[in-house]
Parts: sequence; structure tokens; C-alpha cells
Amino acid sequence: MAAKKVDIKRALKVNRVLWNLFYILLVVTVAVLCFLYVFLVRDITIIGNSRFTADDLIRLTGLAYKESMLLVDKDQITENLQSNPFIVVEDITRRWPCSVQITVRERNAVALSEHLGTYVLLDAEGIVLNCDAQVLRDQLCHVTGWTVESCTAGQLLGTASGSHLAAYSAVATQLERFNLYYQVRTIDVTDVLHITLTMRDGMLVRLGDAQDMTMKMTWLSQMLTELPADGYSGGTLDLSSGNSAAYRPEQE
Repeated sequence: MAAKKVDIKRALKVNRVLWNLFYILLVVTVAVLCFLYVFLVRDITIIGNSRFTADDLIRLTGLAYKESMLLVDKDQITENLQSNPFIVVEDITRRWPCSVQITVRERNAVALSEHLGTYVLLDAEGIVLNCDAQVLRDQLCHVTGWTVESCTAGQLLGTASGSHLAAYSAVATQLERFNLYYQVRTIDVTDVLHITLTMRDGMLVRLGDAQDMTMKMTWLSQMLTELPADGYSGGTLDLSSGNSAAYRPEQE
């Protein structure tokens, strides 16, 4: 009698184990089927684009509609999109059950620099957008006063001194922010403590070092409106203090 009870308990225990294994197998099977045949990419959304169409960027991602959401490779998507130097991927989000949302930022062409007899196209951070932008030589400002050693699209411009690149970036970032870079002819970073701009009307702007650049550009924006209204052009504008603007007309 005791042996029968032991056998029954053992049988019940084995039965519970088998049922638990069955439920686990069932759950895993359902999950796999969902990921392979239910949770499929059906919608891809691009946010932040303006220059490039969403369709162009979606093709560049390498994503395929109706592929499993589980197989969405964020690193590969980022690499594919950023093969275009103008594109920066800021976020990739899976939105279950079937959507992928990609947020991008587009770099703007801000300046040119000479290298090996041609012109390199740069964004405000010094990222190379194009290693041969000769056709734009009259449309954007030129950076002078540094030695360019290498040029690779999508990477920082290779310069002999990192301080020159940092000075350029400090200036160009604020020129872009204030939408002033089209009014600049040259950015001279020869001496990073005495950065200068030459405007398209011939005015020389003394910026000093790269400190307080937001305030200096605020003054520059204001003076570029006030001086022409008062009949002035050319001359020298000293913004190096960051606290004030001192203008000397050309005739003086």
C-alpha cells in the first residue's frame, strides 16, 4: 500500500514536470511565431529630415518591410545612414508591434577649407561633408590659418593643431546658430587668441579668443543691422571683450 502511494506521488510529480515543460515549450513557440510572423516591420518613420526625403533615407537604412522586429539592428542602421556625411542618427526606437522610428539631424555646410588644390566642405563642428567642393568656392566662407593634413568624408578634418579646429568650431557653431555665416568671407584662426572674421562688405571683425562666443555673435548680429542703417560699411569691429562692441570706420 505504501509502495502504491509512492508510485502515485512519483507519477503526479513527473506529470507536473511534463506539463510545465509543455507550457514552457508552448510559450516559447508562440513567442517565436509572433516575432517571426506577427511582429513584423510594417511602418518606418523618419523624423528630423528636410534636405533628404524620408523614402531616400529609408532605403539607406537597409531595413526591409515585413522583416522581424526582433532582427532590427540599430547599430547597422546607424552605420548605413551615417555613410551619408550629412546625416547624424540621434535615436532609433522600436514601437511595438510593428513600427520603427528613426530621429536624424542633418548637418549644414558652413565653410570651406583648401586641401591639395581643392576645397573641402565643412559643417560647424569641422566634420568633412565633401572632399571636393570646388563648385562652392564663391558661396561659403573660407577658413584660413591652419594646416590641413587629411580629409575623410564623415570625419573631423585632420589639422596639424587641434586648437585651430576647436577655435573654428567655436566660431562656426555660433555663426550657424545666428545664421550669419553667409555674410562672412573668411574665418582666420592663425592665432587662436586673436581670431578674426572678414565680412563680405570688407569689415574686419576682431573676436579675440574662443570664449564668450555667444555674446560676441549677439553683438555682431546687432551691429550688422545697425551699421549699414547708419551708412557704415567696411572698417573694423572689435568684439574681443565679449561685453561691448567698438567700431572704427575705414576712413579713421
